[in-house]
Amino acid sequence: MEIRDLPYLSFSGFTLSVEERAGLEVALRKRQLEEGLSSIVFWGKIVAAEADYLIAYGMTPSLEFPTKRFYFW
Repeated sequence: MEIRDLPYLSFSGFTLSVEERAGLEVALRKRQLEEGLSSIVFWGKIVAAEADYLIAYGMTPSLEFPTKRFYFW
């Protein structure tokens, strides 16, 4: 899911809070610029007993096979 698609999460009943959505958008853009990623994609949210995790992965530009890097907050 691209960053621009974050507002469409609520149709399924699972949504991010306003704070999570705002923070995620800023953090993903910042990470994309800092690491020179061609794209960064929000994967989802894992709700756990002690903490929740927001998962994203970034694609690095490559001539052969793209490599993925995973991030969580």
